[in-house]
Amino acid sequence: MVVVAILGLLAALAAPSFTALIERWRVRQAAEDLASTLTFARSEAIRRGGGVVLRRNTPNDTDCPGTTSGAEQWGCGWMVFVDSNGDGVRQAGEELLRISHAPRQLQVKRSDDVSFIRLNRWGEDGLGAYGFGIKPLRDGSGISMAICVSSGGRIDIRQGVSEC
Repeated sequence: MVVVAILGLLAALAAPSFTALIERWRVRQAAEDLASTLTFARSEAIRRGGGVVLRRNTPNDTDCPGTTSGAEQWGCGWMVFVDSNGDGVRQAGEELLRISHAPRQLQVKRSDDVSFIRLNRWGEDGLGAYGFGIKPLRDGSGISMAICVSSGGRIDIRQGVSEC
């Protein structure tokens, strides 16, 4: 009984530190996924001669309920597709290249109010420098990462900040 009580006490003391560790891991995973998707979209645009779009997924009732729907909110995930008609919205028949689902319990926010990135045949978006901030939904954790994209397309992942 004493051993079980001691193990219970140690588990209760260790649980809060595991929460921070798990949140840090989720933020890192989402940042690396978004950075690799940006690189993938850029290389596909160069390979296909343009017409590739990286777009945020819109909130729905099953995959990503209850999030805000502002264009800068990318917390429901993102997708890369071939935009054959140039409208920035995926239609039936337009090839889906990659999809990333909603990162759990995270806020992913773009630095400006844009819901998609259109890439031309040189892999450029024409938007200049921009960034994404990623942090847990739980306030006050102090865990955050920023993905900063330069006007030339170089991607920089920064820890401990939520803006570029």
